[in-house]
Amino acid sequence: PCVLNAANEVAVAMHLEGKIFCGAIPNILAKVMEQHDPAPSPTLEELRHWDHWGRAKAGEAARG
Repeated sequence: PCVLNAANEVAVAMHLEGKIFCGAIPNILAKVMEQHDPAPSPTLEELRHWDHWGRAKAGEAARG
């Protein structure tokens, strides 16, 4: 959920800024989640890492 939330926040922000169409959001989220290997019971440090990772990957996915 951490990665999905982070990627969604980036994608929605990009849409609100006029950088992507709303219909692109699900594709961006799918691309990010395809690359993610979830771990059970992550620590707070791991959650921070995955939040940053999800945001970076969403930006990459939106660009191409």
